[in-house]
Amino acid sequence: MLRRPRRNRKSQAVRSAIAETYIGEQHMIMPLFLVLGSGIKDQIASLPMA
Repeated sequence: MLRRPRRNRKSQAVRSAIAETYIGEQHMIMPLFLVLGSGIKDQIASLPMA
């Protein structure tokens, strides 16, 4: 291929239409960690949103 087809990337609508993969917030899951005991809620420092 002598030239790269940049025309496919000129507009957001075309980029969205030909995109192979899209990962958005609706595709994510909240991690759940179980520990032995009752009523234990420990914050995990590396997962501030959990």
